[in-house]
Amino acid sequence: MQNIVVSRDKFVSVLTCILMIINSAIYSSNILAILIISLSLCLLQKKEYLFPPLLISTYFQDAGMLLFITSQRYFTLLFMLRLFIDLVIEGRKINKQQLDFVIIFAFMAFQTIRVNISIELDFWIFFMNISCALLITRLNPKYVRDCFDVVVVGVFFSIICLLISFVLNRSIDSGNFSYLLLEELNENVMAMSLEQMGIILFAFSILCQVKNQKIERNTCYIGVLLSFILLVATGSRGGLLGFFAGILVGIGVQLYIFRKNVKKYFLTVFGVLSLLLLGTFLFITFIMHNSQMLYRFDLSLLIESGGTGRTDIWRIVWNEGFLKHPILGIGVNSEQMIRFLYSHGNYHSGTHNMVLDIAARTGIVGIVVLGMFIIKNVKTNIDRINKQIYYSIIPLLLFIGLFTNGVAENIWFYRFFWIVLGMTFWICNSDEGYIYNNQQKRGLTI
Repeated sequence: MQNIVVSRDKFVSVLTCILMIINSAIYSSNILAILIISLSLCLLQKKEYLFPPLLISTYFQDAGMLLFITSQRYFTLLFMLRLFIDLVIEGRKINKQQLDFVIIFAFMAFQTIRVNISIELDFWIFFMNISCALLITRLNPKYVRDCFDVVVVGVFFSIICLLISFVLNRSIDSGNFSYLLLEELNENVMAMSLEQMGIILFAFSILCQVKNQKIERNTCYIGVLLSFILLVATGSRGGLLGFFAGILVGIGVQLYIFRKNVKKYFLTVFGVLSLLLLGTFLFITFIMHNSQMLYRFDLSLLIESGGTGRTDIWRIVWNEGFLKHPILGIGVNSEQMIRFLYSHGNYHSGTHNMVLDIAARTGIVGIVVLGMFIIKNVKTNIDRINKQIYYSIIPLLLFIGLFTNGVAENIWFYRFFWIVLGMTFWICNSDEGYIYNNQQKRGLTI
C-alpha cells in the first residue's frame, strides 16, 4: 500500500511541475493556477514531493502567477507552512546541522535590522530563503531518488518549453535575445536558471552512467546542449562561466568515479568533450553573426571594465565598503547598498560580485560565519561522493556553478542558492545510513 501512495505522490508532483512550467513559460491562466494549487495541497502531507515544484519555481522567479501570487512565493509559503507543522504541531527538534541555518538567519536578521529599525524587505527575503533550506534538511532521504527523478523531468520539460517559446516568439535575425519570452526576468536571472538546469541534467547523466542507463544519459546530454544554446542567447557572461565551471568539475568527478573502469573512463571523456566542442562551435558561430553578442563578449572590454563597469563598482565596494567597515560591514540592506554605490560613483546597480558583496555588507564576521558554513557544505558533498553516495554530485556541481557565477552576479540573495545548500544536508543528513546501507545490500549505489 505504501508503494502505491508514493507512486501517486510522485505522479502528482510531476503533474504539478509540468502545469507550473506551462503556466510560467507558455500560457498563464486562472484555470491552470487553480489546478496547480489544488495538486500542491495534495502534497502537503508528503512534504518531500513539494521539493521538486519548489526548486523549479525558483528558476522562473516572478514569471507565472498563481491567481494573485507568483509560483515561487506560493511554493515557498507552502514549504514554510510545512516547516511550522514540523516544528510546532509535530514537535520535532532541530538537529545540529539545521542549527547552522538558524545561526546564519539570526546573523542576517541582525545585519538587516541594525542599519534600520524597521524590518526591511531583505529580512523577509532571507527569512523565506533560509526557512526553505532548513525544511529541506528535514526531508526524509528515503525519497531522494524519487524527488530528483521528478526534478529532472521538470527541468527537461522547462528547457523544451523555453526553447519552443524562444523559437516562436523571438527571431534570431532581430538581435533581441535578452528575455527569452519571460519578460518578467532580466537576462542574468534567466541565465542563472538555465545554468542550473544544465548542470542538474549533467549531474544526473553521471548517475545514469553509473547505473548503465544509456538512453537516460544521452537524453540528459541533449538537455545540457539545449540549455547551453538558450544560455548563449541570454548573452550572460556570468551564466556561461558558472555553466562551464559546473561541467568541468563534473567531468573531474566522472573521471574519479570511473578511474578503475578503462572503457567507461574513455567513453566519458569522449562523450563529454564532444558535447563541449559542439557547444563551443555553436557558441562561436552564434556570436560571430550578431553584433550585440560580439560587443558583450569583447575581450578587451571585459579586461578593461569587467564588461559593464563592474571593476569600478568592485573597487568602490572594496575601498569604501569593506576597508572602511571591516568588522560588521555596512549592513544587509539592498537600498542602502544602492545608495552607497550611487554616492561614491553614480552607480544604480548592485555589487555584481557575491564575495565582495558579503564582505562589504557583513564584514569579517560575515565572511567567517558564511565561509565556514560553505566550506562545510562542500566538504560534506565530497565526503559522501567518496562513500559512493552519488546523489551528492548534484548539490556539489550546482554550488560550484553558482559560486563561479557569483564572480559576476550577487547570487546569495536568490532562493535557489539556499535551496542548494539545504539540499546537501538532505542527502547527507543523520539518516544517510538508511540510504547507503539498504542500497548496498541490494548491490546498488546512488
